[in-house]
Amino acid sequence: MKITATLQSIFMICIGLTGCGGSQNNVTQSDVLIAPPPVINNTITLTGGRNNFTITRKQNNTTLNDAIGNEGLSDVSNASTLVFSDLRVNLGIANQLQKVSKAQTQALIELYVAYFNRIPDSEGLAYWMDQLINGKSISQIADSFYQAGLLYPELTGYSKDMSNADFVRIVYKNVLGRSGSTAPSDAEVTYWTSDIASGRQTRTSLVIAMLASARSLANDPSVGWVNTLLNNKIQVAQFFAVAQGISYSNPSDNITRTIAIANAITPNDTTRAMSLIGIKDLTFDLSVTAPESPRNITSTNTSSSISFSFDLPLSDGGSPILEYSASCSSGTSTLNVKGTTSPLVIGSLSANQSYLCSLTASNSFGQSSPSTTLNIVTGTGIASPPYSGDIVLGAPTDSSVRIKLLSSSQAGFVSINYGTSPNALSNQTPTKALLAGVPLEFQLDNLIANTSIYYMVNYQSTATNTATSSKIYDFHTSRSFGDTFSFTIQADSHLDENSNLSQYQRTLDNILLDKPDFHIDLGDTFMTEKHMGPFDAVVAMATSQSMVNDRYVYERQHFGRITHSTPLFLANGNHEGELGWLYNGSANNIAVWASLARQKYYANPLPNKFYSGDPELNQLTGQRASWYAWQWGDALFIVLDPYWNTKAQASKDAWNMTLGSTQYQWLSDTLSKSSAKYKFVFLHNLVGGLDGQMRGGIEAASFYEWGGKNTDGSYGFDVKRPGWSMPIHKLLVNNRVTAVFHGHDHVYARQILDGVIYQEVPQPSAANNTSGANLAKEYHYDSGVIQSSSGHLKVTVSAQGVKGEYIRSWLPGSETSTRKNRQVDDTWTVTPAQ
Repeated sequence: MKITATLQSIFMICIGLTGCGGSQNNVTQSDVLIAPPPVINNTITLTGGRNNFTITRKQNNTTLNDAIGNEGLSDVSNASTLVFSDLRVNLGIANQLQKVSKAQTQALIELYVAYFNRIPDSEGLAYWMDQLINGKSISQIADSFYQAGLLYPELTGYSKDMSNADFVRIVYKNVLGRSGSTAPSDAEVTYWTSDIASGRQTRTSLVIAMLASARSLANDPSVGWVNTLLNNKIQVAQFFAVAQGISYSNPSDNITRTIAIANAITPNDTTRAMSLIGIKDLTFDLSVTAPESPRNITSTNTSSSISFSFDLPLSDGGSPILEYSASCSSGTSTLNVKGTTSPLVIGSLSANQSYLCSLTASNSFGQSSPSTTLNIVTGTGIASPPYSGDIVLGAPTDSSVRIKLLSSSQAGFVSINYGTSPNALSNQTPTKALLAGVPLEFQLDNLIANTSIYYMVNYQSTATNTATSSKIYDFHTSRSFGDTFSFTIQADSHLDENSNLSQYQRTLDNILLDKPDFHIDLGDTFMTEKHMGPFDAVVAMATSQSMVNDRYVYERQHFGRITHSTPLFLANGNHEGELGWLYNGSANNIAVWASLARQKYYANPLPNKFYSGDPELNQLTGQRASWYAWQWGDALFIVLDPYWNTKAQASKDAWNMTLGSTQYQWLSDTLSKSSAKYKFVFLHNLVGGLDGQMRGGIEAASFYEWGGKNTDGSYGFDVKRPGWSMPIHKLLVNNRVTAVFHGHDHVYARQILDGVIYQEVPQPSAANNTSGANLAKEYHYDSGVIQSSSGHLKVTVSAQGVKGEYIRSWLPGSETSTRKNRQVDDTWTVTPAQ
């Protein structure tokens, strides 16, 4: 009888293109021989089974090795199909994979699973790939699958007379793996049948919609296993039909065995399915291609060499990159170099010579096409000046650090060499373009924990000048338990009419001499909420993003005295401008400007495996990185932000000041889950404070969100903070916090309350160095050790205890026999809590 093209395509589904799975009933010869078999060209037939052979596939040839029999090693590069005694391998699918996207291939596999709960065989999958290549859509192919299912109701469960509800239940079983005890509820079935009844979906489009629904529920704890099951079926199908190119030797096996394989897959395991496939030659993979070429190539050169920095190819071709190669030619001379990482350096070149250069990447299959050719002229031998901008380190971890460079005048190319010895800076970052006035960030990764890391900045002013390296700096990755280390703290540098720049610089120089692992600034540093510029006596808020940026850039030159070797952590003060009562939800306000400037020019930590913190992604500021925590050695460090969530000023009601529920709960969780020997909390001022100006130390610690009392001394926490467990101070006491470091009051004050040290940190830049007693009285410090500014705090942590030291800074003209720069004016110690 004559078979139309449409019927042929439908019948082909049931011969091994779709297989009409869904049950494991026997398939008769008449069922599978209705349509002509697929046409197979360039076939090589072998006498042994597939596992007797290994297949090696390279870019230019494919070889077959008989590891058991007598057929030896054969070149099968021109074959499209290898016929073994137990199955066929469709070598030709490798070419089709280049014409169909990965998403389209996955969509076809999902149709096999959804309609027939089977994985495709390779020849069947290749047939539908051809249909896509020739213009059919996934929706049209899905309709063909459905029509084929109707022709074989005894195998598929589909019939023309079935209800929409029965159809939905079959798809739930095939797509979502839900039957029996996990079968869909009536409500779930009704949800989908109503879509068909209303005309919003056809049965064919409903299957595609249910596949998308399964994907959307990937993170749902109750039904996320459905997406995992679907992914596992796709993974096995990719191995079977794509990577291995398998079709079985007869159409009956193509149906029943692929159904059995699909039924063996669970959300938690694919090993049984893989054992049913039974292939031992796991290195063979028809989906592997040559990688793409390296991207974003930049070059720097000397008079005799060219260094190429690059990003990884967008695709590795399905197999790891084994090596990169750079090739440069001039006339008849060609030089090559190979390596496994960026950068690649070609040497022995001639000075002031033009070279045509390109890069390639190679994997186990072969080599990429060359990158875009670069025309590079080697240097004249003229050296670039050294990098003269500032360097700010931030967010150090056990294996990484962020480095932000900024130069007001230099432009060119920059890279960083680094290593664990100043004499062996063997690692190098990719080269990046530096623009004058624009911050440039590097991240050093794969560092060794608890180790001193040394680095230098290489600067090349033009493509023809040679690069010049900076002096060598160093920093330390996170410490191990029991290690001794120190950190430093400052607060309220201000740089306003009451500040002395030379005094501030003296303090920063003292901090560098301490060699701390890192430095914490407690805010009121950038001052854009109060002044338009540094040392401005006029109280006037910054009026533009550029004005705010200018102040954040200005402060880098001061921090830069230490931050080339000392990572910096920033806490917000009330004068930075990141204030909830100024944030109006629009981009044009100082709260947003200040947040963006801080993130642009500095490197506060974002939540990751090392740091915890604010998870919110604000639509105007992104992740703000204003409150965060980390462990370093035996100590837990917590930086708080009491401003962003405060929507009205404390001057109107001190209960207005708040961490907000998210930050409060994070603080509670961070403290309670930590087993650190010491716990430190840092913020600009206590949450609440006195006089409506957020003043004070332990005298303020009993009030408002911090201590729970109202102004009149009555307890108001439960009313003002319903649902919160306890005031902050009690939270600190219960979790054995060692010390709270705060600023705002411009004086040194050491106090203790309920076993918690409250340390007011002095100014580093005060013009008046004798005002401590007056400030303490004005701001209600009625007890404790009181000292005047200027200076900084150094804290040393060891397994035996914590030592805090107030290190004074005196300018040379102010020193006397009793006032010496770097003298220690107060010391305190704490032993581990028992």
